Amino acid sequence: MISPFRNGQAINPFSTEDVSGSRLFDAKFLGIMALVPADEAGRLEGTLAKGLENEIKGGVYLLRDKISGSVMRTGRTNNLLRRELEHARNSDLEEFRFETIYKTNNYDQQRGLEQMLHDQFIPPLNRINPISPTNLNREDYLNAAHDFLNGGGP
Repeated sequence: MISPFRNGQAINPFSTEDVSGSRLFDAKFLGIMALVPADEAGRLEGTLAKGLENEIKGGVYLLRDKISGSVMRTGRTNNLLRRELEHARNSDLEEFRFETIYKTNNYDQQRGLEQMLHDQFIPPLNRINPISPTNLNREDYLNAAHDFLNGGGP
């Protein structure tokens, strides 16, 4: 049974100290916190780490004006959730709706996909071209994006 108390005393919920042969398993970033047997905590951590290792967190996004629906900016990131929160805290960008368009952790795909979105929408808040026309890898990035769009996936 999961209990926030030991011997009538509250247990610090942010501690990982051993409690009667149990350890507090702390995965707050997933909304999980539980008191489990110490030998199980290690197994749970390993299983979670393996699952998260393969998670697609990165990708390509755009910022859309909530009223007009116009695309104002495109971008790429290795962590879409973090970037959405960063934009929400930015007073210049908080008024726009963050939309994930493609999810991939592959850097080349991200670069090419962002360039394709940029070319399609020509967003006014993009200060520079995502891939310079003189970038020697430009064609590789665009080919990776085409592969992704044709089922080459993340």
